[in-house]
Amino acid sequence: MPIRTFAQFEKGSAIFYGGEEIRGQFVTTTSEKLSVNSIYILLEGEANVMPYENASSPMEYGTQRYLSERLDYSNATELSPGTYNYAFNFTAQLTCPSSCVSPCGKIFYHVVLVIDRSWRSDHVYKEAIQLIQPTNLNLLQEAKIPIESEHIKSLCCWPFSSGPANLTLTIPFGGYVPGQKISCTVCIDNQSVDNDLQNVQLCLKQIMSYASTRSMDRPRIREKSLVSCVLSECVKRLSNA
Repeated sequence: MPIRTFAQFEKGSAIFYGGEEIRGQFVTTTSEKLSVNSIYILLEGEANVMPYENASSPMEYGTQRYLSERLDYSNATELSPGTYNYAFNFTAQLTCPSSCVSPCGKIFYHVVLVIDRSWRSDHVYKEAIQLIQPTNLNLLQEAKIPIESEHIKSLCCWPFSSGPANLTLTIPFGGYVPGQKISCTVCIDNQSVDNDLQNVQLCLKQIMSYASTRSMDRPRIREKSLVSCVLSECVKRLSNA
């Protein structure tokens, strides 16, 4: 290949937080003389919502741009064979949402090197970066409030129901950061006269909503199980634990 390009980031990885400087360089090697119109680097970020797979209820394609910055690096008209370094330094906005990918849509960010060549197709090299939006839980009132959820289940069915099972889940706070342990308390009141309860499962789910401003259809909800555990303690009939 006459042109080869790769990206190097100053911090050694392509993971950045909103408000952090995105510093690095593109290293381009060419084995032949190139006639160019311009050389520039882009920082791009956008969200895309894909058409929904259910044809009876389609969702229109939608897109939203978060970042579009350009750094004009050179007005050279010719590049001789050799190796060239093109440094870049961008700052991601604090309001940019975190990167994510799913079958219904994605939020993605790239740094792009473009060599606009004369009379030939442009040389475009994209390097994906992962952006994480920082959130200060101390500023979110709902993150400080404990969560309590109650679920009542009648075992068997009317008119042969044998008493309800009442499950109450309590979590001390409503907001957590990655790596932090979530302490849960599960209270089970088994009022069934015939059934013991075993293997109660707790699951932490990620719930994502996808919507397009071009569509009046309802948003698409997708759930993903991140981690789960099973409480193996048996709760006997007419008892609680």
